Amino acid sequence: MKKKHLNKTIKELHAELKRTQPADDHVRGHIERLILEIDLLKAEPGEIPLHRYQLFLERLKESVRHFEASHLPLTQAVGRVIDALSNMGI
Repeated sequence: MKKKHLNKTIKELHAELKRTQPADDHVRGHIERLILEIDLLKAEPGEIPLHRYQLFLERLKESVRHFEASHLPLTQAVGRVIDALSNMGI
């Protein structure tokens, strides 16, 4: 159940990232890197190794600092994925 919830929240984050139109090039770069990371996770064959989720979690935590001032919906979507990863013990 936790994994299903994580996949759902990652999918929602992906959609929110795609909708976000930042004016700042730095924020745009963070968004593009997160989209790429999500695409790589989705393309991973079979079970995704724990260390991949841990790296993703670190990138999310770093990115939230860049989003929180100007992109509240994106910050909330990132927070939901961080919570889902934490609930899985990651």
